[in-house]
Amino acid sequence: HFGTPAYQEADARYRGYFERYIDDATMFYDVFLINLQGDIVYSQRHESDFATNLMVGPYRDTGLSDAFLESRLSLESVASTFEYYQPSQAMAAFVVIPVIRDDRLLGVIAFQLGIAQIQQVAADPIGLGSSGETVLAKLVDAQHAMILTQTKYDFAAILKPVEFGKIPDPMHRALLGIHGSGIEYDYRGRQVIAA
Repeated sequence: HFGTPAYQEADARYRGYFERYIDDATMFYDVFLINLQGDIVYSQRHESDFATNLMVGPYRDTGLSDAFLESRLSLESVASTFEYYQPSQAMAAFVVIPVIRDDRLLGVIAFQLGIAQIQQVAADPIGLGSSGETVLAKLVDAQHAMILTQTKYDFAAILKPVEFGKIPDPMHRALLGIHGSGIEYDYRGRQVIAA
């Protein structure tokens, strides 16, 4: 139980270990340990999701819950898409990794990626020259996408659903899983080299 002295002692012992995964130098906002029943038995930040159940609790319809269930079933690492995550009151995605010992699944460890950390990586211009940029987007539904990173020339575009007809063709194709590169038009209507 989470309030027992034994739990408090274990929490204090491992808190320093997990803390190194969520500092400013990493991509992670939080780290979770989740048992096979879906209970979040540890989180570094102890937000409102701590000590809840991902199968029947208030966060059962989240990207964290979906990734947990898929990883538990497939026994493989799973990454969720970015979506609003109420406990953090921010956009977030999750990477969930099964914990297996002696061919037995014990639970999962999950890392929460905050949008701020992703935006920081995408904003890094190293190797892109003075005009290059990285723009990240995700599908919202069959007709809309959402730009997840701040763009250099359109500051209002971030985190708002955009109709497919209003996003550049390279981004539209990428969201549909089509790979490619070449000279294309960007979101400003200017010719660019896109990949």
